[in-house]
Amino acid sequence: MNENDVIATSFLMKRLFERRSKALLDAYQLRMIELDILLFLSHSQGAPTATDIIKAKHISKAHVSKSIERLHRQGYVTLYEDTGDRRILRIQLLPQADEVVAQADQIRSECKDAMLRDVTEEELACLGAVLGKIARNIDDTLKAG
Repeated sequence: MNENDVIATSFLMKRLFERRSKALLDAYQLRMIELDILLFLSHSQGAPTATDIIKAKHISKAHVSKSIERLHRQGYVTLYEDTGDRRILRIQLLPQADEVVAQADQIRSECKDAMLRDVTEEELACLGAVLGKIARNIDDTLKAG
């Protein structure tokens, strides 16, 4: 395995999800980044902030801000002031997002099943350990500048 294998596999995984999500995106007039944000919000504890999304998803502030504004206009999220600090805006999913998120979760599950077909539990455990190390290394490198 060389460094191109990791990058190519990552690209293919993203491409698979995007291709399988196309009909969903078209049906709900969403962009991929907006679907990604809805999924992040649906799997987050409490009501995150835009900063939480930026840090977790490594998306630019401008893209997150524009996407949240669009999701708000479409009725998928609401924004409210943090009770401890009025300068902080929290983002919460609205019930209108439930069907979109359910369908996206189903697509994710189908993509995962396709990707992991013929992969043993032992191989998966090894992969998880290696990917964990890679993620920590990347995170450390990004923090170091």
